[in-house]
Amino acid sequence: MHQSQHDNVGGDDLPSYEEMLVEALAACSDPEGCAPKDLFSWMAARYPLQSNFRPSASQALQKAYKRGRFEKGSNGKYRINAGYIGANVSDIHLSFKLFFFLKRPM
Repeated sequence: MHQSQHDNVGGDDLPSYEEMLVEALAACSDPEGCAPKDLFSWMAARYPLQSNFRPSASQALQKAYKRGRFEKGSNGKYRINAGYIGANVSDIHLSFKLFFFLKRPM
């Protein structure tokens, strides 16, 4: 069974894999970006993740890239797309919670 980005060790206290990847890329000092293995090493060093988190984190990386949140160079390294305009995953989750709270019968 694959671990989802919300089923990390520590539960809800941890950010999603995508948010961890954003943090890792923001901390990356290489202007060309960071390779996936370096991003995953950064994540594992800073968060209490399961030893088998990499396939799920890799999937989160690919999804964020396909949505335009990250750029990928010809060297295979990723960078944050400064021109990305999109909703944060946690913002969407919060919006749904608020919507259902407001729609409940009084």
